[in-house]
Amino acid sequence: MQSDNSEVSIIQNQPSLHCQDFDMALRHFFEIAGDAIIIANEEEFIECNIASIEMFKCFQKEDFIGKNILDFSPEFQPSGISSEQLFAQHLQAAITDVNSVFEWLNQTLDGATFWTEITLTSHRKGNNFFFQYVIRNIEKLKFKESEYNSVIKIIEDELSKIKRRFQDISEAIGEYIWEVDKNLKYTFLAGKSKCVKGYEPEELLGRSLVDFMPKEDIELIGKTLKDSYINKTSFKLEHRNITPYGEIFWEEVNGIPLLDENENVIGFRGVGMSINKRKHTEEELRKSKEILQIVIDTIPQSISWQNRNLVYMGCNRKLAVAVGVITPEKIIGKTDYQLSCNYKDADAFRKNNSRIMETDTPEIHIIQQHLQADGTKVWLDTSKLPLHDTSGNVVGVLVISEDITERKNIEEDKLESEILIQQKAQREKLLNCIINQIRGSLDFDYILSTTVEEIRGLLEIDSCHFAWYHHEIENPYWEVVKDSHHPDLADFSGCYPISEITSLSNLMLGLKIQRIDNVEMLKNRDLKEFLLSLGHKSFLSIPGKTNSGAICAVSCSHNRSVRMWNDFEVELLESVISQLMIALNQAELYRQSQIKTQETEEALKELQIAQTQLIQSEKMSSLGQLVAGVAHEINNPVNFIHGNLAPAREYTKDLLNLINVYQKHYPEPVSEVLKIREEIDFDFVVEDLPKLLTSMKVGTQRIREIVLSLRSFSRLDEAEFKQADIHDGIDSTLMILQHRLKGREYLAGVEVIKQYNQLPLVECYPGQLNQVFMNIIVNAIDVLEERYNSLSGTPQIHISTKVIDHNQVEISIKDNAGGMPEVVCKRLFDPFFTTKPVGKGTGMGLSISYQIITERHHGQLICISTEGISSEFIIKIPVRQQVTTAR
Repeated sequence: MQSDNSEVSIIQNQPSLHCQDFDMALRHFFEIAGDAIIIANEEEFIECNIASIEMFKCFQKEDFIGKNILDFSPEFQPSGISSEQLFAQHLQAAITDVNSVFEWLNQTLDGATFWTEITLTSHRKGNNFFFQYVIRNIEKLKFKESEYNSVIKIIEDELSKIKRRFQDISEAIGEYIWEVDKNLKYTFLAGKSKCVKGYEPEELLGRSLVDFMPKEDIELIGKTLKDSYINKTSFKLEHRNITPYGEIFWEEVNGIPLLDENENVIGFRGVGMSINKRKHTEEELRKSKEILQIVIDTIPQSISWQNRNLVYMGCNRKLAVAVGVITPEKIIGKTDYQLSCNYKDADAFRKNNSRIMETDTPEIHIIQQHLQADGTKVWLDTSKLPLHDTSGNVVGVLVISEDITERKNIEEDKLESEILIQQKAQREKLLNCIINQIRGSLDFDYILSTTVEEIRGLLEIDSCHFAWYHHEIENPYWEVVKDSHHPDLADFSGCYPISEITSLSNLMLGLKIQRIDNVEMLKNRDLKEFLLSLGHKSFLSIPGKTNSGAICAVSCSHNRSVRMWNDFEVELLESVISQLMIALNQAELYRQSQIKTQETEEALKELQIAQTQLIQSEKMSSLGQLVAGVAHEINNPVNFIHGNLAPAREYTKDLLNLINVYQKHYPEPVSEVLKIREEIDFDFVVEDLPKLLTSMKVGTQRIREIVLSLRSFSRLDEAEFKQADIHDGIDSTLMILQHRLKGREYLAGVEVIKQYNQLPLVECYPGQLNQVFMNIIVNAIDVLEERYNSLSGTPQIHISTKVIDHNQVEISIKDNAGGMPEVVCKRLFDPFFTTKPVGKGTGMGLSISYQIITERHHGQLICISTEGISSEFIIKIPVRQQVTTAR
């Protein structure tokens, strides 16, 4: 009997042992959870898992327990609200709504901050509240799926073992034996009823079975016993007993009906045993499972797990709702075939899960679209991981899915929006490119060519052409002036009479857009035949009108296939045409302004030349009068002096002879005469006086020659068209420029080499020719002086003359100053062109000279310059003029 009692004692202790195992398993799950899980009262943390310590970088649990969430938070949250004030709001929400999920900026023990998502759940016990924190680091989320699901598997295995063991105990042994009569009054008791009911056997005899039960259980036992009575079958039930101290003891009863010899039920007999500990264990398991379910239901992802046979063993509420089973319990035992409305999808899921278990390889972030139970399609980001038992064997697969539909829709909407924006931006860019090109030019040809080329490229069409309407003539017509077409097509340039395109022309003259997607569908027979004759299958024409009233049109066509014109293209083309009209108006205004400007410039140029010539003419006239006056005033006294020099010479000769006679007859003069003779150096005077008179004669002769040259240069007496000696004009010019030709302190003199051939008298304006000679020779002297230091030899001017073609003379004036560039040589005779510094030249000298030779004398004035060597001016004028030229 002792052995039996020992065995019973061991069996009685089994539920407690397994409850401890379950607590350990639950504790193990709690500790290895990837998220921080914290249990707290209203003031401080009272329990936490390892992840909490690691997440907040504590060294041990004692650093964590006794603190609260504010100890691991900065003073203020990023919103500017203090952490204390804001957390109080979340805490109140959790108390009011049971759950509160919010984002929170936490702070580790060493002061580093990081973002978390906190799920705060409240539990009320009496007047006190307890709180469960599930804290997820959302900066770097690391969910430890394998450890989490291993714990789940361990718990399930333990639950299964506990259940089997309890079933074995229930079937193998009872705590006491009992019998009741038909009125359910105890008639026999044996065993430890005290342990089951709280009463000794003798205290129960004669009393009813239901006297010790709560009212809620009486109905259940009455129905069970009634069924057994009627059917004469055994029964088994669990019910509660109320002890003498008011405690509740759970009892499991196994019984059979008692039959008399007539097979009539006279009572019931059975065994009863205490299942109080088991019930407590089951209650703890239920609570633990509820907590576990709350935890996984709190996780925002859908979670499920299957065994090796691909049968669902559990899930969270989010997945249950998604697959249509409503509660997680209802998914247990089902397969994908029973949950998916699409056999093909279910088969694919199962094959994928089988591969993961067979290869023991997880598959992370599988992005797929799925059909939910309510018919909606969602995008899921799914990760699948193999589940292992404590021995490391694969026992199932864990599936975690996150609904990313909203994110995917946003991405797709954003992508679609970006594509539309990109397309619009591309077209806007092309439009701006066309506008910039045509608006940036004022050339009609360039504007039109660019427009048709860019439009054809932009719309990717076969041809685009621009046409003007001509109505000024008797038979109006349209002229295609610019055409851009596919290489396989003909050029549409040319004239199209109104008679051939009357209907189309009328529409375009009315400035109406012609948009024809399919020419074959046209009802207008004439227009249809005309467009088909050109090979057009689709046609679009947009007319325009310039400010001057000119009507034009830009036409687009597609010949190789039918092309549907969309509204955006038409609007785009209208914008281009609008800008084209602006560009054409600007070009027209520019062309008109250019014509006006050119006319104004030519008139101004002619006015300036005329003004310069008038000034030069007046200047030369004044200079001539001045020279003539000076020459006249100088000539009279010089002639007087020059005329008296001969008599003076004779008188002086006579006086000197007289003195010689006095000296001969009076060799010894008085002292006063001797004194004066010494004072005036008489002997020197006698010797030098004839020389002095001779030099005076030479001087007056030189003055007469200069006056003659001045009169010859001014030619006031030869201002009309008359015959003149060219050589005299050149010589008189050289005489006047003698002071420029002589050497100076820092310059050597200019050597003039003359090679005169015999010339006839030439019909000319002598004064104007002398002006030409003066301009050319002065320019040569200026250049020789300017380039003096770079000359290889003596500065020289070569002047030669000769007769050519019997009726023409040629005068050449050549210097060795090094020539000039070709670009300068080409502009040498342009009005106001000069290479001299400001203030030293007007740029009109050679221009006037050119006009004098070419216009006044019907000759030629050319310049032959060899850069680095010399410049030569050649004057050719007729000996006899054919037409009398008025001055």
